[in-house]
Amino acid sequence: ILNEKPDVINVQGKYCIPQICLIKKIIKTPTLITIRDYQVICNYGLCLLDSNKSCNLYDYFTKEFIKYYKQYVSSKNPLLFFLNIIYAIWGRISCRLLNLFAKKENIVVLSQAQKRIFLKNGFQNVHIIPNQAEFKKIPANKKKKDSILFVGRLTPGKGVLFLIEILPLLIKKLPKFTFIFAGEGILKRRLRKLSNKYSQIKVLGNISHNDILKLMAQSKLVLVPSVWPEPFGRVALEAISQGTPVIASNRGGLPDIVKDNRYGNIVKKFRSTDYINAILKALSKLNTFEENIKKDQDRLKNFSVETIAEKYSRLYLKLIK
Repeated sequence: ILNEKPDVINVQGKYCIPQICLIKKIIKTPTLITIRDYQVICNYGLCLLDSNKSCNLYDYFTKEFIKYYKQYVSSKNPLLFFLNIIYAIWGRISCRLLNLFAKKENIVVLSQAQKRIFLKNGFQNVHIIPNQAEFKKIPANKKKKDSILFVGRLTPGKGVLFLIEILPLLIKKLPKFTFIFAGEGILKRRLRKLSNKYSQIKVLGNISHNDILKLMAQSKLVLVPSVWPEPFGRVALEAISQGTPVIASNRGGLPDIVKDNRYGNIVKKFRSTDYINAILKALSKLNTFEENIKKDQDRLKNFSVETIAEKYSRLYLKLIK
């Protein structure tokens, strides 16, 4: 950095924040930090399910840690509990350290929802530049399979526990459909067990990004039932980029991407009837949603690589001036 003498330093990732902030003080160069999660606010982030404000130290250990341990640690024994306590202590310390350095810097976040959370937690100079996706021309009249797709970590925060609960009901309503899960996580074993009972459920594990895009293009719907406030919702955007409507929860940045009743449906409450009805409604309006996505390609170019690069360039120039 000292040799290159950049006009702006843009940190893409949180773990270099302290070092870059210290270097900034030496070379007097504007700094921009792009943050795609909530790690500088709370390393678990479970407190953000119910509030935009980070938990205090007492709640962190008596509520956050306990909830995390119950939901995300599969093998429970004294050694793992002790190791998770150590991780919790270190996680809290590193989170506070990152927060201390980042709070006064210029921050880029991915959505209005993420910005609200950052502002609520004391950050001041917060800009929004979303993630990007590649938008190619969607083939006309491409034949879709009777499949509904979930892509992501197989965890409670991503809404997979909710899907496990409603899958038997969904299969009764849509017996000819295949429900595909691509990803890894603590709930994979439960999904596998359910797939042994219902042949309509297929659990693929991790697959390549190209294969994910192909599955999205072939599926009639993509489900994004996130429970936690998604900073953005890349899966939803990539599904739309492939011409496939999305059924998403009303959490985080998802409503910024999935225009309700235009590119799919936003489900506001985690009730089985609401989510199942949203899926059935979307299937009945599938052609309309697909046509809407094709018509709105110019608007969706706001998420293209070129547009996002231009937004960063304008922000760099603003910081230099």
